[in-house]
Amino acid sequence: MKPHSEHYLLLSRKMGFIIVFILILVSCTKSSDSNSGSNSNSASYCGTIGWSNTNDQAATYTGSKVDNIYGLVYYTYTENGSTGGFPLHYDANNHLISDQPGVTYTYNADTLTKITVTGQSGNGSYNFDGKGHFIYGNINLAEQESSGTVTGTYTYDKNEDPVHISAVGLVNTPDGALTSDIEVDGDFLTDKYGYLPFIPVMAPASSLLSFLPFLSKHLLNKWNVTINGTINGVPVPTEHLTIQYTYTFNQDGYVDTMVRSDGPITYTFTYADCD
Repeated sequence: MKPHSEHYLLLSRKMGFIIVFILILVSCTKSSDSNSGSNSNSASYCGTIGWSNTNDQAATYTGSKVDNIYGLVYYTYTENGSTGGFPLHYDANNHLISDQPGVTYTYNADTLTKITVTGQSGNGSYNFDGKGHFIYGNINLAEQESSGTVTGTYTYDKNEDPVHISAVGLVNTPDGALTSDIEVDGDFLTDKYGYLPFIPVMAPASSLLSFLPFLSKHLLNKWNVTINGTINGVPVPTEHLTIQYTYTFNQDGYVDTMVRSDGPITYTFTYADCD
């Protein structure tokens, strides 16, 4: 029988492109004194960060600093020859403005607490705590080839890294009705700050988790994943997966390349307008 995680590779990633900017705008909206721009003392933040990988995917992130706070202002992506972009605008209080179709930002005073996204592929809601940590997401898929619900809950440690993720999926696909219970334990390199475009680490094991954002303060070392579930009501064998991440760094301490062991997939990063 096909492993349970492989069935999720059939799911479209259109929803991921709709919501992927979320994990950048929250992660990058932090004070520049944290030195999370690189892993050396020679640089702090870069206005433009890009990446490309061996799966013919690429993205570029452009940001700016206002009152010593960095915020994403534009995001572009390329996949399978298709290119798109997403602008972000801020008001006088440095709050994101809900001026893009299908996207709504909710604040409690100056804290972003929720983002709601609606698109042709479905809708989703993403909830954050007072420290800007993504803690809970709910995705409703509504495509011809896949429909259903994916939810995820994230638990952080004292280092502000998501050391545990629980995800549940109830999805109808061309292979049939899938249910999944995924438990993920994360191990992080606490001496390496994680200021990266975060698409590369969205999916710890399967496309199921690619629909939920991923935030961390430090670079990811590995995921240990356990997957249980059913296909058309029939239980499938439990899967245990380990996804390892390895990095090289440039002379300024920024990540130059990242390799995911599943595949493997190699990512190359570029930086410009650094201070």
